Amino acid sequence: MAEWFSVATDTRRQYSTLQDAEGAPLDLTGMTVQLRMAEATLGRRFRFAKAGVVIQSGAAPDFTDTGVVAYDPAPADVAAPGVYLCQWSLLTFEGDTRTVPDLDPFTWRISARI
Repeated sequence: MAEWFSVATDTRRQYSTLQDAEGAPLDLTGMTVQLRMAEATLGRRFRFAKAGVVIQSGAAPDFTDTGVVAYDPAPADVAAPGVYLCQWSLLTFEGDTRTVPDLDPFTWRISARI
């Protein structure tokens, strides 16, 4: 999964493609997706990101098997410069939770505004 880069206070939309262990896009039909963040420091203070996640669809209205999600950061998400570890928390309609990526989180680098 690619890294994200932002400047503090910029709320530009970020995209990720969620994939299974073989690299195939996940079918997100019926899932609720949330971004989890933690500071990449020894303290690793965890928090859920403030804004909602949008599952991107393909050509057909219910085509959600592309695995692409979009995140519009809330101002609080990008207020503090630093490096953050991120994972996606997927909740299925059956109530199961899945974390993506499940091995290594991806990083979101937020640099200071000059």
